[in-house]
Amino acid sequence: SSYNITAVYSGTNRIYEASRGGPNKLTMKYRTANIKLTVSPSTSSMDKTVKFIATVTDNSTNAKLQNGVVIFKLNGQTLKDANGNAIQVAVVNGQAVFNYTVPDGMKARDYQINATYSYKDFYGARTNATLTIVPVDTHFNVTATVANGKISIKGKLLDPSNHATVGTNTVCIKINGETYGIDTGKSQFGIVNGTIDITIDIPSKYANKTITSLGMVAGATYAYNACRQEIADVKFA
Repeated sequence: SSYNITAVYSGTNRIYEASRGGPNKLTMKYRTANIKLTVSPSTSSMDKTVKFIATVTDNSTNAKLQNGVVIFKLNGQTLKDANGNAIQVAVVNGQAVFNYTVPDGMKARDYQINATYSYKDFYGARTNATLTIVPVDTHFNVTATVANGKISIKGKLLDPSNHATVGTNTVCIKINGETYGIDTGKSQFGIVNGTIDITIDIPSKYANKTITSLGMVAGATYAYNACRQEIADVKFA
């Protein structure tokens, strides 16, 4: 921005007359900021907290900046608050720090984190870093009932935080170590958002035999590792 500067002297009685100098133009140039971004830790998984740390300094003096804000983006999408507004993190003592909680069901892959600094006296400055998300393990929390020639299994497929898995998964049932399905021959069953509700006919080969083990196997997905587990809670009616 440009400003006109004028100096005015009012003079003194009898000796000096009033005087005016200028106007002279003063041009204020934008300054340049340096920004560095640290993602800590750089590898994480769902339900964990990751710090995005933007360090901002004056390019000329290397001094830590005390004003302005930083906006963060994940794969080009601006991080927003619950009201849909862009989150603006204030720069304090040269840093803007944002705690990002990895959401449930987040795909395991590399993500680009972008940090953009803005303040009225500086040109905009931006940089990026990488956040790597890895898949998490899962476990079953189910109850199985054996009655009237059928096996009924109800419950949830959960992540390490005991949150229901997000999205669609498949599971198969193992009776005494062998995989079985429904009458149509289907051996895999769908799980949507962690909900398990499966009923199959007990194979005729077990009509007069004891079921010694009942297990479930869930396949791996983009966010979750495969899971194999024996069902401990089996009720015989």
